[in-house]
Amino acid sequence: YVATFDGIFGDWGLGTIALREISRRPEERAGLLASAAALQLIASAGAYVVILAGLTVLAFPSEVREGIIVYGLVVLLAPLSLLSLPFQADLRLTKLLAPSLLGVGLHFALTMVVIALGGPIVALVAAALVARVAADGWVLRLSLRAVRFTARPTAVHWRYFLGESWPLGIGAVISTAIQQAPTLALATFNLAAVG
Repeated sequence: YVATFDGIFGDWGLGTIALREISRRPEERAGLLASAAALQLIASAGAYVVILAGLTVLAFPSEVREGIIVYGLVVLLAPLSLLSLPFQADLRLTKLLAPSLLGVGLHFALTMVVIALGGPIVALVAAALVARVAADGWVLRLSLRAVRFTARPTAVHWRYFLGESWPLGIGAVISTAIQQAPTLALATFNLAAVG
């Protein structure tokens, strides 16, 4: 359920367009990134509201609902991935390797602890969220060192970003729907079968 919204709003084409623009106009990098991250934050907040609203309609068990509420917060981290785009633009992706390894390692370790203690689903998704926050926090720190944000985010580039990213966004929606629709449909009839 969360992966559906994360797949759509986390990869709706804005990152691709922002990467293209900061590569074309490196002198405007900070402003473009701040603008794109602010737009992504608005989209992510909207996605989280839709996640919560969808729970009022779907008949998931309470512990699954709680897990969705907790892990759904991951969609709010999407703006941080945009701030890492300078590493892609400058072909310095090795800078992102250590945070990625931290996220994977921490996720695995925390998951094993929760399983060993017989923890609930909410603890499992909280472990995943904590690992993601740790990795994304490290990436944020690296990004803030790489790009000096001297001004506040503005909406000046939003119209352009939206106009350029919508075809990629439609592709993301279709791709995510094809991948997630069978699982979501099955979950409405038999949640155990999904597991």
